[in-house]
Amino acid sequence: MGGWGAALLGLKHHRLFGAVGIFSAPFAISRLSMPESEMIEKTQQRFGPPNSAARRERDPNTLSLETPVELLPRLVIACGGEDDFVRQSRLFAERLRDRDARYEYHELAGLGHSFEVWDQEIPAFIASVVEESRQRP
Repeated sequence: MGGWGAALLGLKHHRLFGAVGIFSAPFAISRLSMPESEMIEKTQQRFGPPNSAARRERDPNTLSLETPVELLPRLVIACGGEDDFVRQSRLFAERLRDRDARYEYHELAGLGHSFEVWDQEIPAFIASVVEESRQRP
């Protein structure tokens, strides 16, 4: 749940972060209309009932839409093309695109929910953050 946690914390505390790396995130886990899965009961316990304020406060999708676009950190989303969460990542990126938010979307063809994705994307993300910080006055 690291990707989801990064998205939630980065968006909930958007004033603290200049960039957020979101890798292989299950964005729909806190959605108001979560798809069927064995996690539904646990989701109710952790995120609150559907349509509740508690659920909306724990949903990166909602936070990404409700936060003024100019206050959003740069978001880097990466997911394997064969990951079960790839569709959710694509939809999240589309919402950001529609808002003209600062984001990058990387989809790694042929890879699933695996270290092959993270071993490639995490160092690249860190390098981009370091480079960005060097360019600031």
